[in-house]
Amino acid sequence: MLAFIFSSIAYFTNGWAELASDHAFWHYVGLYPWGDIDHQRKWWNQAPWWYLVTWILMTVAFIIQFLTSVAILVVIVKNKNTLCIHKTNLIVSSICCILLSMAMVLWGTKYWKERESSETSGLYVSLGYSYWLLFVAVIFSMVDVAISGYIYHCYTLRKRNDSH
Repeated sequence: MLAFIFSSIAYFTNGWAELASDHAFWHYVGLYPWGDIDHQRKWWNQAPWWYLVTWILMTVAFIIQFLTSVAILVVIVKNKNTLCIHKTNLIVSSICCILLSMAMVLWGTKYWKERESSETSGLYVSLGYSYWLLFVAVIFSMVDVAISGYIYHCYTLRKRNDSH
């Protein structure tokens, strides 16, 4: 759940990169131009491929995490089958961990290259707070995978031992 919270905040905030000139802070860059329809159309047509791929990875991860959170809450309320929850969470957390990690690496490496090319013009680009929130979300996602995997493993061992 913490991975979902942190990745959602990163997804919807405009701090993926910080732009500054020689004199002062200039502008935050978001992953997507929320709210401005004209700018959204231009963004989709003009954004570099890696920007679009990062957005797609984050969008798919957000949708999967949201639907899984709702499904897990429904299972808890109706059934309380914790084995089902941990197995589902293990699979979904693994998928989301991969998607979020890919988005983080792609954005970070491409922005690093942008930074190197823009420093000669007096414009400085650095990774912003939203990117670092994604980094925290990836860490929580890895922890979630490890915990769910361990709990699922313990349940299956106990079930195997009880059947013998």
